[in-house]
Amino acid sequence: MLKKMCLLLSCIVLAQIPLGWAAANNISFLDKALISEINFGIYEIVTPKLESDRITYARKLPFDKLDYVERNEKYFSIGTAFFINNKELMTAAHVMPLMYFSLFQQYYIRDSQGKTFAINKIRKYSTVRDMVVFDLQKYPQKITPLEIDGHVEIGDTVFSVGNAQGEGIAYRAGQVASFTPEREFGKWKDIRFTSPASPGNSGGPLLNLQGKVVGLIVKKNQSENYNIAVPIGELDNLGDKAVFHRRNVQVGIMGVDDTVLRDWSFTAPLPSSIPDLARASQDSLNHHLSILTEELNVQVKEKGFPQGERFRNYLRKL
Repeated sequence: MLKKMCLLLSCIVLAQIPLGWAAANNISFLDKALISEINFGIYEIVTPKLESDRITYARKLPFDKLDYVERNEKYFSIGTAFFINNKELMTAAHVMPLMYFSLFQQYYIRDSQGKTFAINKIRKYSTVRDMVVFDLQKYPQKITPLEIDGHVEIGDTVFSVGNAQGEGIAYRAGQVASFTPEREFGKWKDIRFTSPASPGNSGGPLLNLQGKVVGLIVKKNQSENYNIAVPIGELDNLGDKAVFHRRNVQVGIMGVDDTVLRDWSFTAPLPSSIPDLARASQDSLNHHLSILTEELNVQVKEKGFPQGERFRNYLRKL
């Protein structure tokens, strides 16, 4: 009899747990009509695949082994952008890392029908806040700028919207989990949220139930849904100059343990074309690296080849 009572109570408890869990985790979803409207404000960021008629192959490449999209895609889909007014869009700065040399220098937004629109000028740029604002050479016929709402609290339902896995714009639900200090400087508190985020979501909006932007998605957590968005209010702190900053830039020389490490900062006037801003920032970073390299050469002169003792001992044995 006692065993039967225990079994009955266990069944009652187990039956009630899912109901309680569901009640505590009931998440509403965006209205479908609202999604249809704000779809006109959110786009993929793409860059053309580099192809050259001067390159020939010894034999035909087995493109038939690739899936449909890879066989036919003419662009790399790298991130997400959204309209913040009728002329300007924003994305994450690391989607367009202009301070690093790249053969990919043309960027476009792409709509759900596959039509592309070339990016024109960079209006705001900050690697500190991981934010970029830009305009276009030509615009889509219909545009829906997203509304902004700087107020968000732990427990609020939010939606990560963006170019998930480079496969087009997707909407995924979750909640605000916490607020944590920004890791580099602690100047603001990042929004940590449980909505899934994938490669390609960077630069996309974090939306509330009203479809308003509360944050800019910048990073996913590798192991669980504890992803990061910069509060949209940080947009107001972008100035009229592009701001580049890298902490702990380090150079070293093979064969010695010594290194030189120092932060790099650079600013440039805006607006600017992407090639011009990329060239200026790359020149500045390269100059910084040259200075560090010269300092390191002086620092290890007595240790390096051929004066260093380890190298001299090695040469004696030859």
